[in-house]
Amino acid sequence: MGIVRQFEDLSGYEHVATADRPNPDFAAIAKASGLFGFDMRDYAVDRVSQWEILLNGGNAALVHCAVDDYAVWPILEGGKVEMTNES
Repeated sequence: MGIVRQFEDLSGYEHVATADRPNPDFAAIAKASGLFGFDMRDYAVDRVSQWEILLNGGNAALVHCAVDDYAVWPILEGGKVEMTNES
């Protein structure tokens, strides 16, 4: 959603599709799908044991790491074939 919002902002769209919408609970979605998942913002869990399960579990897993800034740089602008340092 962040990348979509970034392109919307850069393109000057007045009505954006991603306007201040919260991210879904990705850890809960992973758990509901039968995968191991945890949210780094959940301070009630023992992170050491969570990381041990993650690294030694042998199954697919998801760790939700929230970030404050959604901007992703460098980006490949529409109509360009390759990224350059001048972009």
